[in-house]
Amino acid sequence: MAMVKSQNSALPGSEIRSRRLAGAAALIRFCSRWSWFVEREIGFLDGFVRPGSVCIDAGASYGSYSLPLAHRVGVTGRVHSVEPIPVSARLLSRFARLCGATNVVVHRAALGRTGGTGHMSQPRRFGVAVSTRSFLTTDSRGRGANAGFPAERLIGTRVTSIDQIRDDHGLTGVDFIKADVEGNELAVLEGARETLAAHHPVLLLEIEQRHVEKYGAKADDVPAWLADYGYTMYVLRRDQWQPAERITGAFRNYLFTTEVDAS
Repeated sequence: MAMVKSQNSALPGSEIRSRRLAGAAALIRFCSRWSWFVEREIGFLDGFVRPGSVCIDAGASYGSYSLPLAHRVGVTGRVHSVEPIPVSARLLSRFARLCGATNVVVHRAALGRTGGTGHMSQPRRFGVAVSTRSFLTTDSRGRGANAGFPAERLIGTRVTSIDQIRDDHGLTGVDFIKADVEGNELAVLEGARETLAAHHPVLLLEIEQRHVEKYGAKADDVPAWLADYGYTMYVLRRDQWQPAERITGAFRNYLFTTEVDAS
């Protein structure tokens, strides 16, 4: 009996990878609109991320931002995904390969002011790791909001900075940075001074007072620091980016741009 080739088997490898990535990105976008466990902001970044863009995803976890960004920037763009937790970084690398996201570069590291080494505090409940609440202990004053977890595990990690990634990889521009670093936003931004001054990337930062305070800061210190670089802050409200004056408990994610109008 003659073997019948599937439709996909007749396609070139690059097109198969492109379809896989498109499917993964579409699924994540769908979940961002209709589920609680994927952030809604993922579906509202197309105006800031374009084909050919260079993105940095700090605290990339399993790739819920990295994969849609990889699809959006296309083969001419790059996504540098920074994830310090070993298991999460390995899974992200595997997901990127399975989805054909060859434009994703995974860095197993934490971001800070400068390069070096440090430790991630990974909270645990009922013996299960809660990786999404892990934070870099450098300059922290205790566990902060994580004190409610009964246990923690310290994980050694390499520490790098956004400016160092830019220099090491010869990036001539950085267009977009997403950071979910559990309160360490100011240190990450201080490690990106040259990148911010030279390229003015759009920023999407998770900022919560309960996490920032363990580093001896206030949530409103972040937009105040960025104002010196010409950034204005927005939140996603009723499916539109609208100006925000301060950090509140009503939102977790804040968009910063030097463009006149983000709406």
